[in-house]
Amino acid sequence: MKVSKRRGGATMTKQQDFSMWSVNFILFCLANFLYYGAFYLYIPVLPQYVEMLGGTPADIGLVGGAFGLSSFIIRPYLGKLANEWGCKRMMLLGTISFALLFLLFGRVTGVVPLVVLRLAHGVCLAMYLAASAAYIADYAPVDRRGEVLGIYQTCSVVSMAVFPAAGIWILQHTQSYPFLFNVTFVTALVCFFVLLPLKETNPVYDQEQKLDLLPIFRRRVIFMSSLCLLGASLVYGAILTFLPIYAQQRNISDYGIFFVVYALATMGSRVFAGKLSDHVDRRLVILPFSLLVALAAMCFFIMDNVWTLGLIAILFGLGYGALVPALTALVVDVTRPEERGPALGFFTAFIEVGIVVGAMGLGFITEILGYANMFALSGIIVLVITLAFWLLVQQRHTIKLEGE
Repeated sequence: MKVSKRRGGATMTKQQDFSMWSVNFILFCLANFLYYGAFYLYIPVLPQYVEMLGGTPADIGLVGGAFGLSSFIIRPYLGKLANEWGCKRMMLLGTISFALLFLLFGRVTGVVPLVVLRLAHGVCLAMYLAASAAYIADYAPVDRRGEVLGIYQTCSVVSMAVFPAAGIWILQHTQSYPFLFNVTFVTALVCFFVLLPLKETNPVYDQEQKLDLLPIFRRRVIFMSSLCLLGASLVYGAILTFLPIYAQQRNISDYGIFFVVYALATMGSRVFAGKLSDHVDRRLVILPFSLLVALAAMCFFIMDNVWTLGLIAILFGLGYGALVPALTALVVDVTRPEERGPALGFFTAFIEVGIVVGAMGLGFITEILGYANMFALSGIIVLVITLAFWLLVQQRHTIKLEGE
């Protein structure tokens, strides 16, 4: 296999340079925290902004799902492009374009321009996420892959615990959407500068080699891992969209406690389960934690007070938090370096698919079955997918490569 060199900065080999406390890894995690921070700053107030622009509930759903649609369509191909350009270069491009678009958010005068901006944001998000996933997959040593992925992915959870409340506070105290969007611009811009000193990963493949993407996506382990991620993200999307209304129906006013408890549970489980999956068959981590996600969804059916809600948050946080790094590590295990960009782009795109399906698809089911039955049904869907995964992915799958 011919080795090709990337231009545009220093490169590294993970065997020589990786350390959990290295400047490179710390900067990379900080950049991930800031990128998601810019995203989460404005998400909680976006529905209100759409209403202020004269939008309807359907418009709110359209604006909310637009970024997921564009991100899903383009992300697998951007993963392949990251192999050719270099992951760092694509992360920088995705971050600066993400930042600059925020300057236009406060200047739109209608829903249609906002949808266009959200579609463009989806492309920027896809660029960053596809490249960053490939970067950490190349960077992490094979014997610590789950642990490193767990720590890296925990940064986005910390962002979710901090930035949504910060965005709401900023809007409440300034009463200015343009000011909030300027803060998100600055946050994303800081992320860009944090990324600049990163070393590029050292490619071990021929960039001129043509890569057929469809066989990679159809590979059983990759496809079933993506379905598992889809099922768990479907529950997550349903929670984000319908929990505020459902909690009020059950006379639970302090439903915000769910997201605090969820974030704390997720932070712990991502690091622990990611490390555990490095030492046992990753399926033995994926199975129980996927079942926890299903159980959490079904428990919404009996939710009647804030204590039950807190218990559900713990179950879902532990399950979803552990499931994502274990599944990601499994996908990396079964792909060669030249395949990881597109494979991870395809795999991670199912997060957006799950959230959009959970928000929009389950919304139609809710009109027929009600909220309690809808959540129970989402748990059953996760249960069926988990069973299919266990039956179809029946042994360890790892590709060992020279130098890993």
